[in-house]
Amino acid sequence: MKYRKLGHTDIDVSVICLGSMTWGQQNTAEQAFEQMDYALSQGVNFFDTAELYAIPPKAETYGRTEEIIGAWLKARAKREQIVLASKIAGPGEEWIPHIRNGRTRFNRTDISAAVYASLQRLTGNTVDAVVQSIVDGVLAGHNPRKIARAIQGAFGRGLTDALRNTRTVQIWSYRDSARANYTATGGIVQGWVWYARLDGLTCMSCVSQHGSIHELSETLDDHDNGRCAPLPYIPEFGNPVQQRGQDWFSGLPQAEQKKQMGASKWQAWQDDKFQFDQLSHQRPDDRYGTMRSEASLKQLVGEQ
Repeated sequence: MKYRKLGHTDIDVSVICLGSMTWGQQNTAEQAFEQMDYALSQGVNFFDTAELYAIPPKAETYGRTEEIIGAWLKARAKREQIVLASKIAGPGEEWIPHIRNGRTRFNRTDISAAVYASLQRLTGNTVDAVVQSIVDGVLAGHNPRKIARAIQGAFGRGLTDALRNTRTVQIWSYRDSARANYTATGGIVQGWVWYARLDGLTCMSCVSQHGSIHELSETLDDHDNGRCAPLPYIPEFGNPVQQRGQDWFSGLPQAEQKKQMGASKWQAWQDDKFQFDQLSHQRPDDRYGTMRSEASLKQLVGEQ
């Protein structure tokens, strides 16, 4: 069997992909199991499915193919050996009215609903188990690595992904707890100040936000694995951050500035093509509402 890289990833997939649209209607579950077993034995590691399968689409067979694949994955315990692709159904009021009334839109709400439903069919109850593992771990005060291992056991995910997700959830919960405590002070604390640990590992989004003052209604929407924290802002005492991020950065040697910001971006900043605070780019995020990351040169100044 020959293999190719999947897009721009490091994932190797077989040049032959196993389709599945007949499973659950034209083929039985037993026949589907036989096909998957044979394909894997021949080196085919790329399986394709879709939420609307089996074909032709009917309300009574909607999602049935994914359920069969989920049952095979559970029975064979070979999830790590295959790459599985699924697809959201598009709009189609006349031919798939049973899927979101045939009015699917490729927006956050419909895509999230489709992905979650597909994962439930493909993994059984393990989606809920992952969520519950995070909630239980945070409430129990477990460290991120312990929670990540619980997720790995429930879902079979890689430890790196599990750690990233767990740390981010835990850090966000701590930040929101701090913000809730500030709000409960009866007006003594009137906001919060973005605090970043300034060093050579700090992204430019966090550097630009360091020392900025925010309303209590705002969330500190740092990126995954972000190290930033909200400090209480009491007007009578002033800003607890004595040196803003831009001032700290400007005090670094020019070589260090270029290394941390990137030479091309640094030159554009020197040429006044963007303001320092624009380095923090806020984007929509399905999990947390919004999340910040360092703006790219294209986002800052357009095509180059």
